[in-house]
Amino acid sequence: TYLGTSVSPEKFIDAAVETGAEAILVSTIITHNEVHVSNMKKIAQLAVEKGVRDKVIIISGGTQITNDLAVACGMDAGFGRGTKGIHVASFLVKKKRALSDRIQ
Repeated sequence: TYLGTSVSPEKFIDAAVETGAEAILVSTIITHNEVHVSNMKKIAQLAVEKGVRDKVIIISGGTQITNDLAVACGMDAGFGRGTKGIHVASFLVKKKRALSDRIQ
């Protein structure tokens, strides 16, 4: 479900809970005052608080996002400049399989 632009972390998690989403993909813009970092951390924190963190894959992307930064903020992965859709799709499939194997 596309939620639009300038979406709050709360809206991402609420929508994921309401729709039973298996993944949340967030596009973020780097800011000088680190809003992108606090938003990624807040999304991860809210997912834990709402009891869905172990059920949903959370990915952040943007031109200056790195995997290390995203993971440090609680995301499952981060994809930056030069990423192709197949990279994200492949990660999603592998992560979903790993989650399914863990549950069984």
